[in-house]
Amino acid sequence: MSVRPKQEASAPRDEADTVGDLALDQKTVALRSAGKSYATIARTLGLADARKAHEAFSRDVRRRPSTERAALRDAEAMRLDTLADRTKSRSDLSAEQVAKRLRAIERLRQTVMMD
Repeated sequence: MSVRPKQEASAPRDEADTVGDLALDQKTVALRSAGKSYATIARTLGLADARKAHEAFSRDVRRRPSTERAALRDAEAMRLDTLADRTKSRSDLSAEQVAKRLRAIERLRQTVMMD
């Protein structure tokens, strides 16, 4: 019978990781402001998925000064409004699919708008 080594608790994040995270988060804002989707941002930055890109975007928005944060949130709200309108007009989706996508858009909106 072999004994597995005891797993260590996660090491505390060092300053370099934080700086890297800040830079990554800032890149997500720049890409999103340029009109890129969260899926595209994730692929571009090597993130696991669109959700991780959205989380990075939201983190960076929350770090910004209030006037800049408000402008970023307004721009994101406009992008999400456009996406919702396009989703509603898609004839290739069932009513259930449209409703599911609209719920996802609303969750994105709520996450970005919270402090």
